[in-house]
Amino acid sequence: MDITDITQNVKQNDVRGLNICTAYPVSNLFVETNVYTQSDDDEQLILHIPFTQPISLWSIWFDIFTDDTHPILLKLFINMPSITFSDVDDIVPKSIIKFESMNDRRRVQIEKKVERHRFRKVNSLTIYVEDNNGSEISRLFSIGFKGKILSNMDLQKLKKC
Repeated sequence: MDITDITQNVKQNDVRGLNICTAYPVSNLFVETNVYTQSDDDEQLILHIPFTQPISLWSIWFDIFTDDTHPILLKLFINMPSITFSDVDDIVPKSIIKFESMNDRRRVQIEKKVERHRFRKVNSLTIYVEDNNGSEISRLFSIGFKGKILSNMDLQKLKKC
C-alpha cells in the first residue's frame, strides 16, 4: 500500500480553529510561504481539519520554528469536529503526540507517525495543542498529512495491523 501526501485532500475552506489570532489565521497552514498560524489568548489552540473523503492516516508533519512557541504536547481526535476547550479533558484522544523541547531557533519539519489502526477511516481530524515550549502563544507554519485515500479502495482488502 503506497503512502502518499494527502494534504491536498483537506477541505481547506472548512478548516476551523479555536483561540486563533485573527492576524495569523488557520488558512496560513496551507500556504507555502513564511506565514504561520498563531494562538491568541494563551498557548492552547484547537484545529478542526476536515477531509474531502475518508482517509487512512499514517503520519502528520509539522513545520515549526524551534523556539518557545513550538508545540510540545498535542492530542488528536477523529471524526469529532465540534470539540471545544470544555470537551478536551473529558474525551479520550485517539493519540497523543509529544515533541522534544528545542530552542536552537531554526525552522524544521518534523514528521510524527500515528498508530495506523486508530486512524483508519478519518473524515476529520481535530488537533488540540495543549502545551508548548514555554511561550504565551503557539505557532505552526504548516501542517501536512501522509496516508491513503479510502474512496477508491476496497475496504474488505484492508489487512489488520
